[in-house]
Amino acid sequence: MNTTTVPPRIIHKHTLEREKKKLLFDMVCDQDNWKKPIHCIIPKENFQEFNDSVIFFTAGGLRVLEDDGDYLICKAGGYYEDCGA
Repeated sequence: MNTTTVPPRIIHKHTLEREKKKLLFDMVCDQDNWKKPIHCIIPKENFQEFNDSVIFFTAGGLRVLEDDGDYLICKAGGYYEDCGA
C-alpha cells in the first residue's frame, strides 16, 4: 500500500489577485489583440473590479460613456494608447 501524500498546492495571494483581474480583463478586452482599445458594457455594480483589471493590464482606466442605472457603456484607450507602445 502506498502511503505517500501529495504536498499541498500553495496559492499565493498575488497570484490569486492577478488571476481574478485576468478573468475580468479577458471579458472586456479585444479577443484578437488585448492591447487594442476596449469598448464594453458591464454591470454597474462591478465597475470598480473591471476598472481595476483594465488599469492593471493597460495602465489606463475605463471611461463611462452611458449609465442606464444597471449597466455602464465604457471605453478605454487600451495598452497601445495608455502605455504609448
